[in-house]
Amino acid sequence: MAFFNSEAPRPGGSATPQATLLAEGAHLEGTLEAAQDVRVAGRVVGRVRAGGRIIVAGGGHVEGDLEAVSAEIAGTVIGDVAVSERLVLRPTARLEGHVTAGRLIVEEGAVFNGECRTGTVPPPVMENGLRSESAPAANGHSLTPSA
Repeated sequence: MAFFNSEAPRPGGSATPQATLLAEGAHLEGTLEAAQDVRVAGRVVGRVRAGGRIIVAGGGHVEGDLEAVSAEIAGTVIGDVAVSERLVLRPTARLEGHVTAGRLIVEEGAVFNGECRTGTVPPPVMENGLRSESAPAANGHSLTPSA
């Protein structure tokens, strides 16, 4: 399966997480969860959760729910979308489902069939029970464990 979590080396030897990629032609059934960004260029049947941004590329197809800090859809999503910040539907996007987002941007040509609620949305909570690192808790304090 073409499924990668890439990290770019930084000066000093540390690595910066970039994105988890489900490549074109790849197929995943189940839950895809990543602490940072996720890019779907293949097909997912199941839920996708990210502590950062989810990108569904032009050829990407998701049959299931998306949950992230932000998302950009250029492909097809059949399911509900919950993002705490911004959801962008590109001109080639097709979204069928309910949307809960801090902000929604629908570009000309995008197809959206469903209901939408915008405004304040809490950031996603990952399986370990912690909120994503890129989104502070409502009180402004980090919910990541201290070392």
